[in-house]
Amino acid sequence: MRRSAWITAVLLALAGERAATQERPRPRPDEVDDEQARFFAVPMVRETRELADLVHEHLADGRATEAMDVLQRMLDEHAGEVLPYDGRSESQFPHYPGVSEWALARMLELPAETHALYRARYGQRAALALTNARAAADRRLLIAIPRRWPLAPAAVEAWISLGDLEYEAGDRATARLAYAEAAELAARLASPAPDLDE
Repeated sequence: MRRSAWITAVLLALAGERAATQERPRPRPDEVDDEQARFFAVPMVRETRELADLVHEHLADGRATEAMDVLQRMLDEHAGEVLPYDGRSESQFPHYPGVSEWALARMLELPAETHALYRARYGQRAALALTNARAAADRRLLIAIPRRWPLAPAAVEAWISLGDLEYEAGDRATARLAYAEAAELAARLASPAPDLDE
């Protein structure tokens, strides 16, 4: 009899503890201790915002070459960051554009002569990076080229090389995605469409 009373007491205690944890209300944000709080932070750097503002100033004043240089600096130094929400998202949720996507969109808006200057200024670095990435057969290095030098001819070639690597590895779905990126970038740059039938 004492054993059954003890088991009953343990079961009641466990049930009470379980009920207490289930009924506990969630604390309001102003009641949470710093030790309990878990935050999600979007990596926004003040310098990145200032550089984006500078790009807008250069573009507004017709200084496309200076805007191009600042955009390239953003890609070189701040590519993994995001810019503040600008209120222009079509979604009901705020959209924080990545620096890379934002810089590419601004670069594509630059005049054709600025694109030619970009290719002359950065094309050789991108081509060297492409040669090294191909020699190493390194997917990460290939993907980095169009992210860092999006207007260079090597950017399209990097996507094609990535597609070739994936195709040779038997991953046809990923190869198709890489080839699609090459075709899309070539179209955006108004360069000849890559020959993907080889």
